Amino acid sequence: MSNGDKSVDLLSHIEDVLRENEKYTKMLLRERNVNKLISNIDLAGEVGDVRALYPVLDVLSLTSNKRVIATALNTLGKLGDMSIIPVIAEYLYDDNSRVRANAVEALS
Repeated sequence: MSNGDKSVDLLSHIEDVLRENEKYTKMLLRERNVNKLISNIDLAGEVGDVRALYPVLDVLSLTSNKRVIATALNTLGKLGDMSIIPVIAEYLYDDNSRVRANAVEALS
């Protein structure tokens, strides 16, 4: 099996786990390493698992890290839940340009 096949296989497995196990989704999002946390939040958005909505909102409410906030906004936009528009809209006036841009994108 090539490295490309292994990567696709691993991503497929992670997608299956995220879909089947909400506790695992929450565990992924509780990562303390910022880079891993950002990757986990991004993966939740790519997979499109709406069960990640509340864990991502929790992360968003607990962090001041602008990279994490920007990634969380991007993921929330991908999840497409209209009920969180007011939460996303709060970031339209953030002092960080990436956060503002991701808020705009999440709302579009």
